[in-house]
Amino acid sequence: MMSRRNPSKVSTLTGKRRISRRAFQRLLRSEVRFGAVTKILREMALRDGWFDDEEVNRAQGLGRGFIGRKRARESFADLAASTDPALRLLGIYRKGEPVGYAILRYLGDHTRTMSVYVFVSPKSRARGLAPAAAVRLGHYLWEKGLNKVEAEVLSRDKVGRDFAWRLGLISEGKKREALWIDDKPEDVLIFGALLRVKYKGLAEVKENAA
Repeated sequence: MMSRRNPSKVSTLTGKRRISRRAFQRLLRSEVRFGAVTKILREMALRDGWFDDEEVNRAQGLGRGFIGRKRARESFADLAASTDPALRLLGIYRKGEPVGYAILRYLGDHTRTMSVYVFVSPKSRARGLAPAAAVRLGHYLWEKGLNKVEAEVLSRDKVGRDFAWRLGLISEGKKREALWIDDKPEDVLIFGALLRVKYKGLAEVKENAA
């Protein structure tokens, strides 16, 4: 017997449904906020093993095992110390507690587009904070005058692909063999969302990001 669920609203990867407009609104009212990367966040990231997630490291093209963990720590430190005006590292907080970080790369005034990467700690993922962080980040960028966000996901990263799809990002193409991981080339998929389409008309939310 065929499912009565609308197939366009159900992921072919996991069977989960796309986040509804009502659920999107609830996530927008969450207590997730953004700010500078504090010393407490850095210490928690090291203590709680934020850089030890094998799948996350591989999905970012950092490799596996010790090499992946080492590169993840070094990449985070480099981002935190970067003076590139087009690159920004934000801490993600809930009720003042660090729960993750976001990497923002501005693609230029001629695009008004931000490339984004959101990391939420394993403990916080279990509390359902990853979608809230992504939705709140989009709203924060929209209020800053951005028109669009893009996210890059490895073609083999089913979790990342499903996460982007459930949040309503649209597949916009593929970079063939864009990364070299584990001695073989990997394709990178591009997902995008127009912020005015996602957020215009939703209730106003007070931002307090740094």
